[in-house]
Amino acid sequence: MRIAKVILAAVMATAGAWAADGFLGDWKLNLAKSSASDGRVLKDGRALIEPDNSGGYLQITETVFGEGPALRFNSRVQLDGTPGYGTLENHPVRYISKRVDANSFEISIGDDGGAISRVIRASASLQNHTLTVLWSDAHSAPTLKLVYEKAPEGPVLEAGKAMEHAFGPGATYEYRVNLRAGEYCQGSVEQKGGTINVGTYGPDGARLRSFSGPPDGENRFAIEAAASGTYRVVLRSAVKPAASYSIRLEKTMPISQRLHSEPAKEKFLSPRIAKLRKDVEGGNAGAVTAFWSEIEKQGAPLVEPIEGNTSDNLVTFLWRATQETHNVLIMWFPYAAAKPEDFEMVRLGATDVWYRSVKIRRGARFAYQLSPNDPLTFDDSSFARVVTAQADPLNPHHWFENPGSTKFEYQSMLEMPDAKPQPYIAKRAGVPAGNVEKKRIKSELLKNERDLSIYTPPGYRRDGPPNGLLVVFDESSYLTLVPTPVILDNLLSEKKIPSMVAVLIANPDQDTRTRELPPNPDFADFLNNELIPWVRANYNITKDPGQVVVAGSSFGGIASVYAGLRHPETFGNILCQSGSFWWSAPKPEPYAEPNYLAKEFVKSPKLPLRFYMDAGSFEVDTNGGGGAILEPSRHMRDVLLAKGYEVHYQENVGGHDYLSWRGSLADGLIALVGTSR
Repeated sequence: MRIAKVILAAVMATAGAWAADGFLGDWKLNLAKSSASDGRVLKDGRALIEPDNSGGYLQITETVFGEGPALRFNSRVQLDGTPGYGTLENHPVRYISKRVDANSFEISIGDDGGAISRVIRASASLQNHTLTVLWSDAHSAPTLKLVYEKAPEGPVLEAGKAMEHAFGPGATYEYRVNLRAGEYCQGSVEQKGGTINVGTYGPDGARLRSFSGPPDGENRFAIEAAASGTYRVVLRSAVKPAASYSIRLEKTMPISQRLHSEPAKEKFLSPRIAKLRKDVEGGNAGAVTAFWSEIEKQGAPLVEPIEGNTSDNLVTFLWRATQETHNVLIMWFPYAAAKPEDFEMVRLGATDVWYRSVKIRRGARFAYQLSPNDPLTFDDSSFARVVTAQADPLNPHHWFENPGSTKFEYQSMLEMPDAKPQPYIAKRAGVPAGNVEKKRIKSELLKNERDLSIYTPPGYRRDGPPNGLLVVFDESSYLTLVPTPVILDNLLSEKKIPSMVAVLIANPDQDTRTRELPPNPDFADFLNNELIPWVRANYNITKDPGQVVVAGSSFGGIASVYAGLRHPETFGNILCQSGSFWWSAPKPEPYAEPNYLAKEFVKSPKLPLRFYMDAGSFEVDTNGGGGAILEPSRHMRDVLLAKGYEVHYQENVGGHDYLSWRGSLADGLIALVGTSR
């Protein structure tokens, strides 16, 4: 009963906070009250404003006109004048946001030269339940007056009944689902002719999670109710929106019907848990409360030594049950999927303590989640995990957390006592910072265009000595998860590497990434024939391939290797992080086994290339298919060594993630172009 009251109190407090903030929520454009001073006819529009978890907002507005493209702008509103990058009409823009008063804020968008090109002022009226957004040009002349009203409450979804609706640019629709505490529901949105962004919300108004599905066809969603109440499923237009959709609630079931798990069995026992168990069984009424107080101060998981073992520690993951809990699974891949029984938590008697002790190498660094009331399967029935897997609430170290992320959308991080230091990833006081500017390049070869981020080092001059060049794939990840500009600043300040310009290349979308980055002659030719000439025309960089590094991870790793194989006259240094060497090309030969690239290097004469490669010791093949990352990477290393190449190879005690790659980027640069060579 106490748990239910705690949950209800939290829901009511959050709901009150949402109601008190006049900006938050979905908004629909009121055409009768809105106008465009340039004569354009307004057709539709929407706005979405949500909290960013740090006192600001995440906002997106989409305005649809009778003719021409929609005006789509999204940004993070930090309210304190901090510069940021957003997207306007699908192009990156730099902006500054600030609070004007309690009910309004202003966003100033800059052009490529830094001058203000547009100003947006948003004002919310709690009394009238309206949001007004005024757009002005660089001369403060008004261009748009957009008045929004709260999006209307949607109909209730019933299991087994489908609802259809037209859709398109600027559309947003919501549906409601009434659930009791512990109930689970699952449904789908059939997207017709485009994409729909799907989000779920709790009774308090806060977003639970977003569901990113395919660009067309079925996009599934699910909700697990932490408390009884009305939940919402909200559908919003994407950049390429669907023309229509059909939404269906497929099933609703109580927790007792969804889960049929047997009690987990222990493999290792933590000394601290053994003591707690002894205290509980001995009748110590305050033992559990004292234990949780201890964990609240020191955090989790528990890391304890193993007697007689200097290579591993005993790591105990913990879960404090606040509602009906049947099981808890530690989501640490690939091991949890291979042997889930070894990662299922055990309940300590009748207490709220759930735990599991696992033997882990002392040098490990990895990310994980915990999944209470997990389906304990890894097939189609495991979809429910999208609403149960979440960050460890007892671990303060978060990974993959973006502004506005919910606990279901990021992970927890664990760095073991002997994890390899990553000394270059944090910004240092007093270290000069390079400059990052946004550009865009159009490719005639690929028939598309993409964003670029260009880093120029401190003291960069167009007329000075030529700089080295670093080309990196997956731009957004190598700006944030791997803070490439900060890493370069720190390496340069220590004179570990020569002065370098870096070009970070974005992917137009995920499908394009999957098509372009695995060995693709057209993409490699784009790099050599279009990108590099453009960079040399606009920046002061070397023509010496021995001072050019091409780098990436996963698919980006094999893209870098293939770029060197196809164009060694341009790319002399290959920095490959956890390369997807398992990939097999359908052409020119239908290889059934992995490592197409190894075979290409076997056939090729030795080229003027040098390599840095790494892989994670957790990136293992658990199903016997000969794939994964570690084994094919070792094979590729051995092929290159046998051909006489210089290869710097290391294995991180980690998995297939940026937690390792953010540290090894510096290792690779030092190995390939370091000043001590």
